[in-house]
Amino acid sequence: MRYEVVEAPELYELEKKVNEMIENNWLPQGGLCQTKYGTTTYYSQAMVKHNEVKMNVQASKKVVAVSLR
Repeated sequence: MRYEVVEAPELYELEKKVNEMIENNWLPQGGLCQTKYGTTTYYSQAMVKHNEVKMNVQASKKVVAVSLR
C-alpha cells in the first residue's frame, strides 16, 4: 500500500488534485484537514493506493489419471 498526503492553499485546488488521484486508483483515507499558518490556510487529504495483485490463471484441459491401490 502507498500513502500520500496531498496539500493545497485553496479548497478547489485540493479537490482537483484528489479527483485526479481517484481517477488513478487512489482512495481518500479519513477526512479533510484544514491548517492555518499565520494568515494562510492549507487544506490536505491523506490518500492511499493499494498494491495491485495480478493473477495469471491458465486453464488446462489435461486429464490426470490417479490410481488408488
